[in-house]
Amino acid sequence: MANGLRGLVSYVVWTCTVAVCLSARLDAAPQGQVSDPGYSVERVMAGIRRPSTVRLLIFGVPPLPVATFRVTIEQRAVMRPYKEHLQQELALTDLQHQSQEWSSKCCGVDLSSLAGSLSKALENRQIRKVRDQIARELALLEARKK
Repeated sequence: MANGLRGLVSYVVWTCTVAVCLSARLDAAPQGQVSDPGYSVERVMAGIRRPSTVRLLIFGVPPLPVATFRVTIEQRAVMRPYKEHLQQELALTDLQHQSQEWSSKCCGVDLSSLAGSLSKALENRQIRKVRDQIARELALLEARKK
């Protein structure tokens, strides 16, 4: 609120100063001289275009800072539809394409069935080892009883 009031006071004082300067300039000009009033449209336009370098301190209050806005534009990739994203993520590699072709021609090796067969064989081996150990220990117990 104080900044807004300060800005309003600065604006009023500046406006009054300009009005007093213009009225003094107009009062000092001779009434009969019309050929060269001391200013022209081109000169006024040049003055308007020229940036102001004078800073007035009114009542010891510095002028308010001028806001500077910066705009940046970023180009972002457009998000693909989810179906396209899944198709790209789940696309087969060259090796998978080759394996798919081989299996369709009955020439390929089905690694999942091979792995299943190996795991079943290992499980059967462990069961056989346990049965053999139980049979040995039972035979040892029978031999000790006699």
